[in-house]
Amino acid sequence: MKSKKAPSAKKVVNYKTTWNLQLMYKSSKDLQIEKDMKELEVAYEKFAKKWSTNQLFIKEKKVLLQALEDYLMLQDKTSSSKAFAYFYFARDVDSDNGMLAAMLTKITERITTVSNKTLFFCLKLGRLKPKFQKEILKDSAFEKYHYFLEMIFKGSAYQLSEPEEKILSLKYGPAYQSWVDANEKAIGKLSVKWKGKNIPIHQAAGLVLSLPRTDRAKIHSLVMEQYKSISLLAEAELNAIFQDKKINDELRGYEKPYSETVLGYQNTDKEVEQLVKTVSDSYGVSHRLYSLKAKLMGLPKLAMYDRSMGLQGSKMKFTFEQGVDIVRTAFEKVDPKYAAILDSFVKNGQIDVYARLGKKGGGYCWGGHNRPTYILLNWTDDLRSVSTLAHEMGHAIHGQLSKSQGVLYEGHPISTAEVASTLFENFVFDELILQLSEKERVYAKYNQIQDFVSTVFRQIASFQAELEMNLRSRKEGFLSDEELCAIRIKHFSNYLGKSVELTKNDGWDWIAHSHIRYFFYVYSYAYGSLISTAIYKKYKKDNSFVNEINTFLSAGESKSPYDIFKSMGIDTSKSSFWKEGIDFIEEEIIKLEKEAKRLKLIK
Repeated sequence: MKSKKAPSAKKVVNYKTTWNLQLMYKSSKDLQIEKDMKELEVAYEKFAKKWSTNQLFIKEKKVLLQALEDYLMLQDKTSSSKAFAYFYFARDVDSDNGMLAAMLTKITERITTVSNKTLFFCLKLGRLKPKFQKEILKDSAFEKYHYFLEMIFKGSAYQLSEPEEKILSLKYGPAYQSWVDANEKAIGKLSVKWKGKNIPIHQAAGLVLSLPRTDRAKIHSLVMEQYKSISLLAEAELNAIFQDKKINDELRGYEKPYSETVLGYQNTDKEVEQLVKTVSDSYGVSHRLYSLKAKLMGLPKLAMYDRSMGLQGSKMKFTFEQGVDIVRTAFEKVDPKYAAILDSFVKNGQIDVYARLGKKGGGYCWGGHNRPTYILLNWTDDLRSVSTLAHEMGHAIHGQLSKSQGVLYEGHPISTAEVASTLFENFVFDELILQLSEKERVYAKYNQIQDFVSTVFRQIASFQAELEMNLRSRKEGFLSDEELCAIRIKHFSNYLGKSVELTKNDGWDWIAHSHIRYFFYVYSYAYGSLISTAIYKKYKKDNSFVNEINTFLSAGESKSPYDIFKSMGIDTSKSSFWKEGIDFIEEEIIKLEKEAKRLKLIK
């Protein structure tokens, strides 16, 4: 069977490849921005004036119920401020524009100042007498607020006094965000000279995934050199935010560096520790995959720049339009409403597709209450780009369906978000593989498994590296740029095994690894991927399971992740569950080895 050509783009959608921020405001000078900001400030002021001096809501159920209704109305007006979102998105595609950065800072300060006036409410809710808390949670009149209150009561153990909370909130900008913004801006200005042209650093890093090996080695070295050129800034930035986190954790009483993130993602330390240990103890599965990769590439050893590149069994290239068509077809087969959401995004300009100077690298999806969701991509015309589109659209669909929960519960923790994104990647892979020959399918299947291994094993290795960085920073006070490099290399070597030879220079990617700045966020990828694998297996066994999938996608934050997945037959409290997912992938690797031998791709 010969390889098929990539499908031609269907002419049913008027594709837009840059963000249409006019869905929010006409321009950065739109007078509506200031009107919305003043309305937001008035709403906060009104709520604070009404309830800051009224102590009855902490004693009487009837008054508390009214206060909660008012709080819900406040969130409906102010949640996910459009003005903040507008300048956040505008800055991410134009980091050299000082006006955008300045406006974002000013709006952030205004929101922080006025929202501080309502901090008292959730703080006082958290300090309700235990007996009163139990009464409320049992009272049907509070049913729609049950999970909201439950999470507040859990988090109250880590709350400080109102003045202290205000201080922590006010210092967030200069002690954390300004540092992170400075590093991102510095990275955004980096470029690599390649074949006579200066190309953005993020585009150059992406080329490592597709160029011939000799060129990959060269451009990887150039990218690392560029990262290293700002290492002193990044060193100062990372040490500053590590120490800031240490102070915050000590003040609040968090036992471990990752405890705050885990609580915020509505998981438990025990649940995450089981996940991390199970994956770390199973690094041999990852070693086996990279050993297979070396054989498929005909190499005695792999280099860092070989690690994440897909195997080019297929030379197929995909324009963005072609990628959209593949993703649309896959979505349509599972549930037509998924395809409809995708079409609306490309028609409305909610996806910014291509890399350019000043644009943030990587990919993300961010939505919010009463405003559009936007997706950022850095498209490179390959299978990975198609997969990334599927991933981010998984987030988008999750967000769109969960809006049915209303402002209080329409969001979702990162832990469940990554389940949705990786699940939709699996749906799209089923469509992609139909276009390939037997040999091409071996390489495509390898790439899929590699993505899984990267999502699970690499992210847990990153978690372990981040944990060591934070623990050593707390003990030693400061880590040099080269020490940060060494930690990165150490943990990557642990998961990659002897088939991948790393150099000292390979460790400089910590400078651009944004996830470190989000403090242990990375475990959620492994968590999500293993759960989505279980959901996908259930769907393939019985397509009617899509009903349960839609229930999950629509649940938002109305229940804990544990309860949502338990209702689907998935128990994340057991280490055996995580091991089942890893064992499944090892079985897939063994099948792939046999198929590669059958087709004489390896000996």
